[in-house]
Amino acid sequence: MTKTKRLLISMVSICSTLVVLALVAAACAPAAGPEEAVPPEQGEPPEEAEPEAPAAEVLRWKPSCWESAGVHWRNLCNICDYITNASGGRIVAEPTAPGALCAVEEQIEFVSTGATPAMFLYFDYWSGKAPIYAVASNALHVLYKPWEVRQYLQYEDNGRVLELIRQETDKYYPGIHIVTPVTASREYCCTASRVPIYGIDDIPGTKYRTGATADAAAWESFGAATTWFPGTECYTSLATGVVDAISYACASDYLEMGWDEVTDYWIREPYTQDTMAYWFCVNEDEWAKLSDDLKAIVSIAVEAGNMYELYDSPKVDAEAWEKAEERGIEVIDWSEEDIVAYQKALLDASDELCSDAASQEALQILEDFLVKYEPAIAELAGLLS
Repeated sequence: MTKTKRLLISMVSICSTLVVLALVAAACAPAAGPEEAVPPEQGEPPEEAEPEAPAAEVLRWKPSCWESAGVHWRNLCNICDYITNASGGRIVAEPTAPGALCAVEEQIEFVSTGATPAMFLYFDYWSGKAPIYAVASNALHVLYKPWEVRQYLQYEDNGRVLELIRQETDKYYPGIHIVTPVTASREYCCTASRVPIYGIDDIPGTKYRTGATADAAAWESFGAATTWFPGTECYTSLATGVVDAISYACASDYLEMGWDEVTDYWIREPYTQDTMAYWFCVNEDEWAKLSDDLKAIVSIAVEAGNMYELYDSPKVDAEAWEKAEERGIEVIDWSEEDIVAYQKALLDASDELCSDAASQEALQILEDFLVKYEPAIAELAGLLS
């Protein structure tokens, strides 16, 4: 073997030995930590976990109204369904039967104090405390078209009557937000009676329940003794003779509540209330929690309910009168002379019912409205002389 070959073999042997020693040293060395493997100045900053967004608060409303069956109850159910679905469940609205959360006569106080977030209210029940509510509920029963009631209550004189209603609500029941638009439905509110009342001459001495103050004043002027109690007590009061006659809702509602079992006579004309106004109310603190889109959803839900009532009430009411007669109810229509006398009594009661400055101003706006849009009624009221 030449000298050169021996030298090359020696050099390869030395290199191989060095490689083996390096590998052994690397295997025996402690593992490098992250900061040692990647110097801090060269590495990326550690990622911070995104904070979890707090779960959105689900608002739970259990609004009630004044009846547990019929047109208005179905309307409340529709309003609640719309609010729940359109809000994507951010507001869960479930209708509650009257009396389940509180007595009907306490509903306005419950929403005022925040004991319950929302209610669907018929304001005339509390007109003894806030006189303007007699005007706010039905325009004293002298307007017979839904558009007229809405125009008068919400838009006439740049919305002055609505402004007065809110002003008086803040005074007597603070903490209530009145959702607009007003629900103004065609309500053929009739009288169910245990005794025949064929006209005004049959009224003296009768015991009559009504929730409308103008209607009560008219019947009292004809000699009736009037009272009010919640609709949940009407069936029993008729069955036991506590009262002779009741005005509460329309004929279809009476059939749904079984009143054909405890009455024999239903007065179809005159309707004690033709077009009625209802207000969906939310506690002010609850309303303040709502985003703008939720407020819009609630308002649109009320409008959708209004459209439902305008369609549903006349349709089912027309069918109900036929069914009532089939079940043995005697349907009574007063004479034209008695109908006019009843309407005149409603108008005559207005000055007494509107007993404070706010309701008197609302009455003046109503009288001006009658002169403009209903001259025949205005003439009957003596407003054209």
